[in-house]
Amino acid sequence: MAWRYLVRFKCREEGAVVFGNLEALPSKPVYEGLKAHVVKGDPLGQYEITSEQRTIGKLLSPLGLEHVPMIRCVGLNYGKHVAEGTVVSKPPKWPTLFVKGKHALADPEDAVPIPKMCQDETLDWEGELAFVISKDCKNVPETGDDWKSYVAGYTCADDVTWRFGQKDPDWSGTQWNSGKGIDKFAPLGPVLVSSAVLDPSDLSLELRVNGTVRQTTRTNDMLSDVRKIVSHFSKGITLEKGTVILSGTPAGVGYAMKPRVYLHDGDQVEVEIEGIGTLRHGIHYE
Repeated sequence: MAWRYLVRFKCREEGAVVFGNLEALPSKPVYEGLKAHVVKGDPLGQYEITSEQRTIGKLLSPLGLEHVPMIRCVGLNYGKHVAEGTVVSKPPKWPTLFVKGKHALADPEDAVPIPKMCQDETLDWEGELAFVISKDCKNVPETGDDWKSYVAGYTCADDVTWRFGQKDPDWSGTQWNSGKGIDKFAPLGPVLVSSAVLDPSDLSLELRVNGTVRQTTRTNDMLSDVRKIVSHFSKGITLEKGTVILSGTPAGVGYAMKPRVYLHDGDQVEVEIEGIGTLRHGIHYE
C-alpha cells in the first residue's frame, strides 16, 4: 500500500518525530489532534504503512533536513508575473533557476525568523506549488510520461524573498540566492500529496496576507509545467532523491504593487492550493 497524504509530525504520545499517512485531507485545515498511520522506513524509498496510529501534536514540514539535499527554485514562470516585474521584458524560453540551501526549510504554522539585515521594509511573499523528486534522475525526456515516475508528490510553499538582497548588485552580485536562500525562507506544507492522486496541471493557487488576497491563479498558467521543469533541470545534472522544487510564483507580489507593500513583524501568510490544503506561517523579527 502506498501513502497518499504524507505528514511528518511530533506525536502527542511520546513526542517522537514520525511520518504518517492520512487517507484523506481534513475537512478543516487543522491537523493537531488527527491520527495518522505510522509510515516506517524511507517514504521516498522502501517503507511500510503500519496499522499503528499516532496523534499529530506539532505538524512539521513534509520532509526534514536529513531528507532534502537541496531546494531548487523556478523564477519567471507565470506570464503575468513577468509582466509586472522589472527583471526581463518578455518571458524567457526556459525558466530561471536558482537555489536555496536545505536550511531554508521551515515548518508550517511557525513564524519565519527574519534577521536584522532583512528588516528593511523589502520582505516579500511568493506563493508556489512545490514538488519532491522521488529518486535520482538525469536527462529526463521532455516527451512522454517518464517524468511522472520521478515526482513523489506535491505541497505548498512560500518563497519568502528579501528584495534588497535579491536585487541590489552591491549585495547580491546580480545573483538571486542572497535574497532568497536565507535560513527558514522556504516554509513547506501542510502535507505531501502523492503524485498518484493529484494532477498538478490545473489547480487553483491563492496567497493571503493577514486575510487579504494578494495572489490568485491556476497552475495551467505556468509557462513551463512540472514535466518541462523536471526535464530541463535534469539536463546534464543529477536531481537527487528528496530535492524540493518550487515551480514559480504568479502575479501579485508586493514588490510590483503601487505603492509597494511588504511583509512586517507579526504578519500572517497563507498559501492555499487546491487538492493540497493551506500552508500557514507567520513573520517574526529577530
